[in-house]
Amino acid sequence: MKHRLAALAAMLALPTTALAQNYTPPPLEAFGSMPLFSNVRISPGGGRVFALARPADAKDYRFVVFENTPQELSPIFSVEQSDEVRFRRPFWKRDDKIIFSIASSGKRYGTETVETRLFSLTPKSGKSTPLFTLNTRSARLDQQTDVPIQIQDDFVSILPNDPKNVLLEYYDEGLNSVYRVYIDDDRSHTRMLRGKEGIDDWSADGLGNIRSGRGVLYNKSIKLIVRMPDDSWKDISYRVEEGAPSFYFLGFPHDRTKAYVASSHETETEALYLYDIPSDSFIERIFHTPTSDVYDIIQQRSDGDVLGVTFAEDDGDVHWLGESFVRDVIEKVKGALPGMDVTLVNLNLTDTASTFFIEQGNIPGQYILFDHTANRLTALPSQYQALEGVPMGQTFSTMYTARDGLEIPAYVTLPPWLSSLEEAQGVPFIVLPHGGPNARTFTGFDWEVQYLVSRGYGVLEMNFRGSSGFGQQFQRAGDRQWGQAMQDDITDGAKWLIDQGYTSASNIAIMGHSYGGYAALMGAVKTPELYQCAVAHAPVTDLPRLIRYESQFIGGKYWTRRIGRLWGDRNMLQENSPALRAEDFGIPVLILHGDNDRVVNIEQSETMAARLKRANKDHKYVVLPNGSHYLDVGDNRLTFLLEADAFLKDCLGH
Repeated sequence: MKHRLAALAAMLALPTTALAQNYTPPPLEAFGSMPLFSNVRISPGGGRVFALARPADAKDYRFVVFENTPQELSPIFSVEQSDEVRFRRPFWKRDDKIIFSIASSGKRYGTETVETRLFSLTPKSGKSTPLFTLNTRSARLDQQTDVPIQIQDDFVSILPNDPKNVLLEYYDEGLNSVYRVYIDDDRSHTRMLRGKEGIDDWSADGLGNIRSGRGVLYNKSIKLIVRMPDDSWKDISYRVEEGAPSFYFLGFPHDRTKAYVASSHETETEALYLYDIPSDSFIERIFHTPTSDVYDIIQQRSDGDVLGVTFAEDDGDVHWLGESFVRDVIEKVKGALPGMDVTLVNLNLTDTASTFFIEQGNIPGQYILFDHTANRLTALPSQYQALEGVPMGQTFSTMYTARDGLEIPAYVTLPPWLSSLEEAQGVPFIVLPHGGPNARTFTGFDWEVQYLVSRGYGVLEMNFRGSSGFGQQFQRAGDRQWGQAMQDDITDGAKWLIDQGYTSASNIAIMGHSYGGYAALMGAVKTPELYQCAVAHAPVTDLPRLIRYESQFIGGKYWTRRIGRLWGDRNMLQENSPALRAEDFGIPVLILHGDNDRVVNIEQSETMAARLKRANKDHKYVVLPNGSHYLDVGDNRLTFLLEADAFLKDCLGH
């Protein structure tokens, strides 16, 4: 570890002129490979570790269980996932038992779906046991349809104090009910709570007591209920009705009269409050920052009291409410790794060991295992081993003003040989709006951004209106603004680059994924004079079709109202659908889409490509085989980079 830190310090000390003269871009494979590990977790006793691991020579991730000794991690079980079947949500339940699920594609009533199947695994023997089977009546089939339960891994609680059971929620007899599920065989599930109309998400405290339910009622309004101390249910849906301040349960102490709530009833960004359930009132404001919504809380296992609050500015951060065991563990690791950004990933169930992720600026990070008892750190290899020692581009936090005066937070990342914004003059730029759109951009290593800057491009990312984390008003400013004010924010960012002298209109491309891909295509429609070309992966292209598609799913009609109403907003939706404006495209376009995407249906890109072809517009359409929405299957990430690299070189001449 000391050697790695010294290498990082030496690399960061290199003068930019030396970097510019000596820099050789890494091969695309260095960025196009998947991270080495994910889901790294330590067993309750600390003697084993599991992870999803993908070495450079592997075709896909492998589910690997290691024996964890002071000398080494040695694999004792390994199985590879496939393009069709993906591992999900693994966690240790006991030293001899791991719970995990697999996801695959399916179709119900003519609608493409994601299907999940839940298992328990005994690592020593390699035996896996399905926790849903068709051998008995109870909890094996949806009793209304006589087909297997579709989503089997929606956990309400892992029941950390119960070594033999977990709590799951799933639809049965038309309602989303909660079941206690035995993990050692496929015996009948025990229903702990019968579902209620309109509730599709149940929450529990650390003891497994079900405390609240939330959902969409008749596709018209949000329903929110909370459990009273006498076990009756109180409807407090008025707190989440349209136009009300935001209100979310973030967690529950063991005291059944209290809850922890994120709300914006007093502040622009969401603050954390202690809430009294019987009186339906706020007791005290625990934490607030004007620059970010609160995201989550860290709770004490013994009583559920809140220890820390997570929020985000340029990156994630924690506000601690006092001294605690969890804080001490984190501070101990930080002390051992000065200068590194340290994030706690997971504490094992006995609080004897933990998993951390460390990084420094835009340098690719790595996982660290910490044995609390032995006070021992074990570093796993870097997530991107082919990028070890390679200089990364620096990211600068900034702000620009949209045309209506709204301040837009943004990040500019420059090629590795440029160390300040003042040096960025005439740089070719990629405008890269994020997906979602109710998401946000953070700093830290990003494989796509670093690939782009390694090729000499600057990258502008912005948190346009509609992005999450900046308060309810900022997010709601994006309602029914697809292709309009949200697009204007992106356009104004590109113009800001030009006004600052960083680049010129003849030197900019726009690129994005999902909603970001939609924005790239709308840039090609609305402001082709501003960009030389557009790259869109898994884009939405036809808003009316998207709304009709999402309306097939629970709550879909309600949530898509923030995009628009099929009839009432029909003209607006058509005007802001790239597939319905193929004649207006004025620049070359590259479109890529996975043929197994269950988030944005590939029909969106198929329609776009067909209409561009009919309109005789310059475009290329690439289908990613077995591809999901996330460039995480097979070599699809590398294929994406190879296609984008050639396309950008051709259109920007760089």
